[in-house]
Amino acid sequence: MNMRTMKTRKSVAVIGIMAIAVSACGGGGGSIVDSGSTEAPPASDGGSSTEAPSTSAAPLSELPPCDPTALDGADGTVELTFWHGMNGELEKSLVALTDEYNASQTKVKISLENQGGYEQTLDKYLQSGSGSLPDIVQAPEYAVQVMNDTESNVPVGACIEADTYDTSDFQAKALDQYFTEGVQWAMPFNVSDPVLYYNKKVFEAAGLDPETPPTSLEELRTMSQAIVAADRIAVAGERRSRLQRGR
Repeated sequence: MNMRTMKTRKSVAVIGIMAIAVSACGGGGGSIVDSGSTEAPPASDGGSSTEAPSTSAAPLSELPPCDPTALDGADGTVELTFWHGMNGELEKSLVALTDEYNASQTKVKISLENQGGYEQTLDKYLQSGSGSLPDIVQAPEYAVQVMNDTESNVPVGACIEADTYDTSDFQAKALDQYFTEGVQWAMPFNVSDPVLYYNKKVFEAAGLDPETPPTSLEELRTMSQAIVAADRIAVAGERRSRLQRGR
């Protein structure tokens, strides 16, 4: 389905995914790969979240629009297909969120289709004809520019502006992952939070403060080198001790 020619249904699709994404978003970081400007506007109470720095990209007014009243003219329940690539516990959570959303109203019904993984989902989307594309698709943040280049989707920024949608519940860095060339193309969904675990006993053995873990890559490298050096000294000492006991 080409979204430039099927704007009404796609507007409904974007509204549906926004309703689910709000419940699942977490914190995130990083940067978009080769995607132009990634300076996302701050979260706001509505339409201003799509105001962008000066770029060479087409302004929002030249991109496919989003009609927040599209459901008003729908005859019965609108069924939308959602391609995703989550498995295990993540898929269980997505199914639960989708069931909750479907049960909360009768205007839209989301049907999930697991494509096996992020790469498989993106590959299938890019290789599918316009008549077989899903209404909603979950793609990784590094695919933002690729998805834009297909000219097959309605930018979420158009829906944010049209419905003065409040994005203040989203972390700015999470929104930034899907913002490029002056446009908020998609909403964060299932954003990963990297977590560092460290062994306090190992820190103590290396002469490091066990209550002060690294807070930057530079500190991580320095502390790791201290741990490795301390371990080598400990191993060398153990060898000398064995030799002395063997005499």
